[in-house]
Amino acid sequence: MFSYRFTFAALSLFCALPTLALPLQDIVRHSQDNDPKVHEARANESAAQSSVAAAKARHYPTLALTGTQVLAQEHRYDSNKRSTSFNPGLRASLNLYSFGGIEARVNERQHSSEYYHHKISETQEELGSTIGRLYL
Repeated sequence: MFSYRFTFAALSLFCALPTLALPLQDIVRHSQDNDPKVHEARANESAAQSSVAAAKARHYPTLALTGTQVLAQEHRYDSNKRSTSFNPGLRASLNLYSFGGIEARVNERQHSSEYYHHKISETQEELGSTIGRLYL
């Protein structure tokens, strides 16, 4: 008899406690900020934006420092030996005309960046829809 009263009291106390359910808006907002798919979409957009900057950089001149030095050599005759001194060099290049190739690449990368920007919204919408279905 005592165990039935104790079980009934514990059950009624458990049912009387308020539930700790979060509102749907808070769940969706939290998941859209922390979901790995959304992070992936944001990383893809960031990579696409940096590739736009890299494509634009092809318009700029480039400078390269070079250096050569013979580190080891072995010859039968001393007359075949090369100098072992360090030979520095500078190489510069400038793209005078690219026949529209650079601009086409820049436009392609900009469209790719816009695509990934919209992909973030699509991922968030799909996530919100899934959470809403599971919540209800």
